[in-house]
Amino acid sequence: ESHFVLQQRYVDCSRLPDCSLIDRLINSSIYWKGILWRKNRRLTMEGEQAIIDCDSTKGPFSMRFHRDWSPHGYDRAVELYEKNFFDDSDFFRAVPNFLVQFGITYSEDPAVRELMHAEIPDDPQLNPPVKFEVGAMSFAGSGPNSRTSQMFINYNAANSALGENPWETPFGMVEHGMDNVKNFYSYGDMPPWGKGPNQNKLYNGPSYINDNFPLIDKMKTCHVKRIQANDEGYSVDNAKQGEVVLDGSGSEQDTEENSKSKRDSKVDDDWKDGDEDSDQDSGDK
Repeated sequence: ESHFVLQQRYVDCSRLPDCSLIDRLINSSIYWKGILWRKNRRLTMEGEQAIIDCDSTKGPFSMRFHRDWSPHGYDRAVELYEKNFFDDSDFFRAVPNFLVQFGITYSEDPAVRELMHAEIPDDPQLNPPVKFEVGAMSFAGSGPNSRTSQMFINYNAANSALGENPWETPFGMVEHGMDNVKNFYSYGDMPPWGKGPNQNKLYNGPSYINDNFPLIDKMKTCHVKRIQANDEGYSVDNAKQGEVVLDGSGSEQDTEENSKSKRDSKVDDDWKDGDEDSDQDSGDK
């Protein structure tokens, strides 16, 4: 199923007798704003979106979140970024050809820290579901309705098992800077499947990472810009004025064949996936 955005309006290509009409209009020098073509990805213009611009120790990257994809997940994710939850936190689980996971805050604000334990309900998968392309983002979890603050960014489009668990509902995509995200330093997967950090020890503060895993990359700061849908298209929901045009740029699909991508891809908050050579079931929090 393919969709595109035309003049900031949602159009279902399946309802047009001939989608090539669009090409003919473009070729005849008719200027259409906000054209976005993405195959096999659901994108509507009916719900709120948010653009999250972040800086990290590897450089900047930008994400776009879609409330239509996962309403509860979107609301929690935007809340976390607006409350600076991730500032100075660690990308503690970076596994090449799999994913990078993060979401343990070092904030001393009790209200912010509480979000690490405040669970939200699962969202139903869309039909058709949003695919876990390279750059797709979802919360981690350890069972139904267990999402809190930990999230991951997919590194490999071949991680076909992602999305099988009820908490793995994509809420956004990395749109720019995916090369920086893929370069986050890796000490390997978490114990017992690798020699990377034990995330349970991060809850006591940054000294565990700083003393034992000094090369781990960190988030610096992020800026959130909400975008509201209205009858005429999208408008930026802040003091700034201007037109928002979806450019459709995203990271390229990772087509490299690698046996590492065949692992059990369940992603949980505490004990996640198996090592690179064997499948492991995920444990509970």
